[in-house]
Amino acid sequence: MLDAADELGVPLPGTALIFQLYRTLEARGLQEEGNHALIKALEALSQIEVGAPA
Repeated sequence: MLDAADELGVPLPGTALIFQLYRTLEARGLQEEGNHALIKALEALSQIEVGAPA
């Protein structure tokens, strides 16, 4: 999708962001966990665990 958007000159910033988050999941071996695992990608990038004790 991003390749087609690039060819057409159409910006898809949200799609690009989600693509990068899925890449983070793949790098951590979590690609099979589904959409709900996106929070794990955000945790990895921020180095903060959601719901962790302060």
